[in-house]
Amino acid sequence: MGAPTFIIPKKDGSVRFISDFRELNKCIKQKPYPIPLIQDILLKREGFKYAKCLELNMRYYHIKLDAHILFLSVSKLQGNFYQFRVLLWAVL
Repeated sequence: MGAPTFIIPKKDGSVRFISDFRELNKCIKQKPYPIPLIQDILLKREGFKYAKCLELNMRYYHIKLDAHILFLSVSKLQGNFYQFRVLLWAVL
């Protein structure tokens, strides 16, 4: 019935929104995808004259969830239920 959610104060005065998706993670079938070695990536780029660095560390927040699995992202905070529409770090 929704992951328990907490708001925790940070040292700088801002707050951190935390949802506990451990129970959901136990039910998810993991499909591990190995991270490629940097040497392999560079070998595939042999012959390129230019390279561009992309900042991808926040891309998970832009992966939209399909409508049929939105119910899995429900979190509960102070008696209210909320649904995330994008993939969360906690559910990987």
